Amino acid sequence: MQIGMKRQPLVRLTLYLLALGGAALFTILLLKEGVQDVASAITSAGWGVAAILVFHFVPMGLDTTTWWLVFPRGERPPFRTVYWMRWIGDSISNLAAAAELGGDLIRVRLAVLQRSRITAAATSVVVNITLSVFTQTVFTFIGLNLLVAATGRWNLWGPAIAGAPVAIAAVAGFYTFQRLGIFRLFGSIISRCSKDPKWTATLGKGGDIDQTVRRVYSDRGSILMCVFCEMASWFVGAVEVWIALCALGIPGGFPQAIVLEGVAQGVRSAMFFVPGALGIQEGGYVVVGRLLGIPAEMGLALALIRRVRELAFGIPGLIAWQIIEGSQAWKNTTARIASAEIGTEGPLHRMFGTKVRDFQVVLVGKDGRSTLQWSKPVSSEVLFSVIDKMPMRRDEMRQQRKGGAPL
Repeated sequence: MQIGMKRQPLVRLTLYLLALGGAALFTILLLKEGVQDVASAITSAGWGVAAILVFHFVPMGLDTTTWWLVFPRGERPPFRTVYWMRWIGDSISNLAAAAELGGDLIRVRLAVLQRSRITAAATSVVVNITLSVFTQTVFTFIGLNLLVAATGRWNLWGPAIAGAPVAIAAVAGFYTFQRLGIFRLFGSIISRCSKDPKWTATLGKGGDIDQTVRRVYSDRGSILMCVFCEMASWFVGAVEVWIALCALGIPGGFPQAIVLEGVAQGVRSAMFFVPGALGIQEGGYVVVGRLLGIPAEMGLALALIRRVRELAFGIPGLIAWQIIEGSQAWKNTTARIASAEIGTEGPLHRMFGTKVRDFQVVLVGKDGRSTLQWSKPVSSEVLFSVIDKMPMRRDEMRQQRKGGAPL
């Protein structure tokens, strides 16, 4: 546990350095291509930006469907709930300084807060990531093929042919490990490295996740539909690029948009550890745009139009996330306060085997032992009747009669 705490500042520092490097690359590109030229290009695409913002609800719906489909049958949350959780997760992945995987972890947390089992939530996100990476690899390979066909640069075939099998093999390996029980293995490693009972509990959770993963993958209908929607989402995302090309007055068709989107997404995924892919995404658009004959300032303008869309959807998503987390923190605080007001278990609770929040009437004899207990209110008549039947009380009553004292 202490080792993990020591590594946290190092991980945070690494993320900040990567973000700083991305920001530096972004600044260099902007200055090199001319701030004024890029700004004028974006301004000229005013209607295109608005159209992209409206159209983006379509790929968001497809992305939501892909996640919803890989929840275990019978445990799928309402589609509208998955929609806003996906929106918040993507917002964090695009804007927060927590690298791409940060949004996926938040998706798990949000699903659990919405009363999904943690095993179902974790499984759905892991399977969703696996299928997303697989389909994106295929989409990027299609984009590279179109790039080679459009530019005649056959020297690009080598990296494309060499890279695609490696990427697909990596996804296949991850899938195989999931089917073999990788999460139980991780839980076992964690439980051996830490004596903390909270971490030790992950051993059992890992086994549950493995079982749920196998159950989800065995639902072939849902998996095939998820893959179809994933591929559709990548191509629909390219429509946004096509809209931006038309708005900027750049000649070309939908195949160019697929090339730009496919290669840019491939570069972004390869550099997932850079928060928000800042600078990486812009550089990818500039380089690929030049190969397609698109001026560098226009390629950078395309990337920035995408950033505008990410900001327009992402900033409200981050605000919504903070509201949810603040509300959850408030609930936890009030629950702790209420628990403190009720009190904690004391010696009397332990002596008579009662719980703090349970109602109990305990009749205690003179010897200090519990004679009878009731879980509901008892009338005084019943209570005195029970007391009068007790041996010590009877002796007391006999003595009082002999002495002439009132009972």
